Amino acid sequence: MVYGGGGINPDVYVPYDTAKVSTAVLDLVFSDKVKTTVWNYYFRNRTALKAYSGVQDFDKNFRAEVLLKEYLATVDRPTKKVVEILLKNEHNKRFFTRQMKAVLARMLYRDDGYYSIIYKDDDVVRKAIQILNSVSYSDIISR
Repeated sequence: MVYGGGGINPDVYVPYDTAKVSTAVLDLVFSDKVKTTVWNYYFRNRTALKAYSGVQDFDKNFRAEVLLKEYLATVDRPTKKVVEILLKNEHNKRFFTRQMKAVLARMLYRDDGYYSIIYKDDDVVRKAIQILNSVSYSDIISR
């Protein structure tokens, strides 16, 4: 029997931190300029990028700061100043570079590459792994 009005309640609630990343950083990450920078990097370095044996090798050995440096070299001076101010916050910088690296990984390894890189910053995935490796997992699935 299905009862209406309550919606679906998750077994484990993971609150979403709306202050984790600012709107300005999100606007930057999803800008056309960032996509173009990653795309151009991919086309100029296709041969070198194929040397990675897979997603794990790419994640471990590719330094996303290369993409950040390339991006900063392509923007005008006022934009560069704003970006540098935003990325002084270490969390913002880590988020921004991980997003760029994930987009490049998608170009190389499709969605598997993207999600293999991006999941590390996902609170829901982190909590799920924690629960899967705990005793409470059995309690949750035994209902």
